Amino acid sequence: MRYRSLCEEKGLQRDDIYNFDETGFQVGVGRDQWIITLDPNHPLYLGSSTSCELVTCSEVISGDGYVLPPIVILPGTLHLDNWVTKPNLDHDVLIAVSETGYSNDHLALDWLTHFERFSARRQVGSYRLLLLDGHGSHCTWDFITFCDEN
Repeated sequence: MRYRSLCEEKGLQRDDIYNFDETGFQVGVGRDQWIITLDPNHPLYLGSSTSCELVTCSEVISGDGYVLPPIVILPGTLHLDNWVTKPNLDHDVLIAVSETGYSNDHLALDWLTHFERFSARRQVGSYRLLLLDGHGSHCTWDFITFCDEN
């Protein structure tokens, strides 16, 4: 009921309503499985059971089904250029690193700036609504202030 009231009060269009979620996955899981890709240069890959690295990816989808470019968080302290130039990743994907491979307050704010840039390009109404989970990084002063200002 509160959601519906907010949508009516602000005149929110489904194009301007976004849902965010993130998930982590372990690199190399699938030891006895083949991974089939669409890239003709790398069609088959056998996962390794020795890697314990965690990669976090996000998804952001609007009410009309439009998917914004994700953030991919890799474990590490240094971002290497060949991570994104060799695999032919979409240039709009935000690549980030953290020591754990998980999001943190700083990366959440980086992602929010990324979200604002891409969602503003297709904004229809006066407001955009971003639906998030209760992760602590979504409740910092900087995060909330950025949302209010944008």
